[in-house]
Amino acid sequence: MAVLGAAWTHTSMSNFPAAKAQIFKYRDSYPDEWANNFDALSLYRKILIQEKDYDQAQEIEDQLVLQRNHPRAAPALFLAAESEWEQKEYARAVRFYKQVQPSAALLANIEQQIAAYTANAGALKAQYGDSWFRAKIDALRRMADQVNSQGDLRPSALFRMGDCLKNMGRYEEAEVVYRHMMERYPEHGLTEKAHLGVIDMLMKRGKTTEASAE
Repeated sequence: MAVLGAAWTHTSMSNFPAAKAQIFKYRDSYPDEWANNFDALSLYRKILIQEKDYDQAQEIEDQLVLQRNHPRAAPALFLAAESEWEQKEYARAVRFYKQVQPSAALLANIEQQIAAYTANAGALKAQYGDSWFRAKIDALRRMADQVNSQGDLRPSALFRMGDCLKNMGRYEEAEVVYRHMMERYPEHGLTEKAHLGVIDMLMKRGKTTEASAE
């Protein structure tokens, strides 16, 4: 939307008061959409961190994490994690990477919502109208298309989480995450790097024999 586009522009120019004004304008204009607009929430969180308002940023983080099963949440959570990664805030990054849900889980959630609407189609159409019902189903199907088009962010999130744990010196935990990523996504482009990560974690823990056997 134009309002959010203006907010992004102001943010890129470090004009945070103007960016927040645009975000609040969006929030006040579309109160029903605010909680589920992950672009707006993520941008607002980014601004709050730049302003060092960490308590309020934490509140936004909690909103994002609580809605991790929403189809639009995965990209927002991943981008939030990447932002923390770039700042070397590895513990905060892990919190976000951990919440990125697999595409299969997101698609299953959408199908459950469609099934729930369909099961109550008669009552819903009688109360809200046929056009309202069709709009809801169409919106959910568009969400499914978005999930399919964005690809599965879960394997990348797992790999990054392993890297974060490594950088925090938590080598055993990092190995567990790398192995989990390898087992769940054996054909992914990052799987070989995860395998190298496992070897590296074993070496750092003095387990040279196990590392050689990998």
